[in-house]
Amino acid sequence: SRDPFQLPAPAVLPAKASGGGADWGTVFTMCSATLGAGALSLPYAISQMGLLLGLGLLAATACATHYSISLLVGAMGATRLHSFEELTVHAFGQRVGVLVEVAIIAFCFGTVVAYTVAIGDILEPVLAMRSVQRHLGHDVLKQHVLFVLWLVVMLPLSLAESLSAFEASSAFGVLSLLYLVLSVAYHAAADCSRNPQETIQQVELARFGPSGLSSLAILLFAFTCQVNVPSMFAELQPPNPATMRHISRRAVLLCLGCYALIGTAGYVNFPHKRESNVLSNYELDEPHSRMMAPSFGAIALTVLMAYPLNVFPCRYTLDVILSRSAANWSSSPSSAGFGPTPIPPRRRALLTLLITGASLLIALFVPGINIVFQLMGGTASAFVCFILPAAFAWHYDLPEVRSRAGKLACASLFLVGCAVSVLSTTVTLAEMASTRPPPPAPPSRLHHHLFDDRHDSHHHYDSYYG
Repeated sequence: SRDPFQLPAPAVLPAKASGGGADWGTVFTMCSATLGAGALSLPYAISQMGLLLGLGLLAATACATHYSISLLVGAMGATRLHSFEELTVHAFGQRVGVLVEVAIIAFCFGTVVAYTVAIGDILEPVLAMRSVQRHLGHDVLKQHVLFVLWLVVMLPLSLAESLSAFEASSAFGVLSLLYLVLSVAYHAAADCSRNPQETIQQVELARFGPSGLSSLAILLFAFTCQVNVPSMFAELQPPNPATMRHISRRAVLLCLGCYALIGTAGYVNFPHKRESNVLSNYELDEPHSRMMAPSFGAIALTVLMAYPLNVFPCRYTLDVILSRSAANWSSSPSSAGFGPTPIPPRRRALLTLLITGASLLIALFVPGINIVFQLMGGTASAFVCFILPAAFAWHYDLPEVRSRAGKLACASLFLVGCAVSVLSTTVTLAEMASTRPPPPAPPSRLHHHLFDDRHDSHHHYDSYYG
């Protein structure tokens, strides 16, 4: 029998120009895969770098994201291979292919955990509102609501067979995030007009230090969508690199605009706070923050819509590992068609239950989303989404790297990705090692924590507004 790692020689696809007719359904799917819980930590990341330096690095990350997607679809179009795993095995051998599989599973599963943690963080201040407690009582914890959401929404959505099923819901998720971004910007503008001395006048334009290095990984994580690109590319009719580049350009520009606005507004509004989740800075029972309550629901919908988009590549890669000797993986792309072979329904359901259930259990013990973003952004995200596409382009001698400028850009993407990965991960691990765990909380921790927070917030509100 044929070795499943022996893939056919490259076969070039026709590079038909698409003009401006990019598929907006795929644009919204890519935006939904990109926009999500990562937006909540961007104000924290910019606060660690300074406003101008943070925005400059954010724009540079957006450019690197689009460039890496262009290189990735160029390699897929030149070889007719439809996944990171197959490209890696074809270019660099079986051992590196296994390493990439592990990296994709680690990244996607870590992202699913982070999104589950984010849903819990969003629920906590909402459940702390006095009006909510009057209706639900004080005994309802975020863990209870989170489990119900997982069972009723997150698990069923994740059972979908293909990414094309999320085009409509992805557009809704992007619009929900836009509402959050505009709400944060409006709240920041109102606070800056009332008290500029405590807001905009305290902003730093540039900061340099170890925290800024670890925050670079948050920027990488925020733009990471490359793991979904092979499936989106395969579902295009026909799969065309030029069309995918148009889609990528529009999606990345839209994401950059949202990220720049929420990062700037969240930092300017709270320049002295270092909360990893910008929503933690708002007290929903205070009169000037009540208008933020609907935006909590908006970001919850955004994360819920993005959640299954990260389950999909994790499930596919797990299926590749578990069924490597089966005919559905070892068949050549020319005989099986361009795109991954569908997973049988029963196995798809079991893998989905395993991934989502394990992420729910782990999320209950994770201290904060920024830790997950920093670790995933500095390790698997940098390797799979930035370093590998540059390596593919160099190996296959794509047209994008044949000029001197192209070679320089490709080498820069590879080397900077390696440097950011090593430095940010090292700093993040050092910060985790130096941070002492908090003392154990009493059984009524949530109630006392909310009472203390309200007392502090009333004192801050009185001093803020006189």
